[in-house]
Amino acid sequence: MPNDLTNPSSLTILYFSSCSRLISLPNDLANLSSLTTLYFNGCSRLTSLPNDMTNLSSLIRLDLRSYSSLTSLPNDLENLSSLTRLDLNGCSSLTSLTNDLANLSSLIRLDLSGC
Repeated sequence: MPNDLTNPSSLTILYFSSCSRLISLPNDLANLSSLTTLYFNGCSRLTSLPNDMTNLSSLIRLDLRSYSSLTSLPNDLENLSSLTRLDLNGCSSLTSLTNDLANLSSLIRLDLSGC
């Protein structure tokens, strides 16, 4: 995984699937302002997402399906004002949800099955 993700400014979809050796993400992932879809499917060793996700204002879908080691959601999730879908299916280590989810006014689908 590159240390710097700021160059692909027009990137709209970023997909991580079954990245079992991925341990951490670069902090500048949050600077991909054109990103509309972010998938983390089966990234079993990742324990957290970047804390600062405020610049992901175009993000419509955040898919954390089978992200089994995720223990908490980012603090600023409420700033994802365009988010319509949040998939937490199979996030078995997630111990609590933030109250900020209530502020996601565009959210139309929240999947918590298997948590």
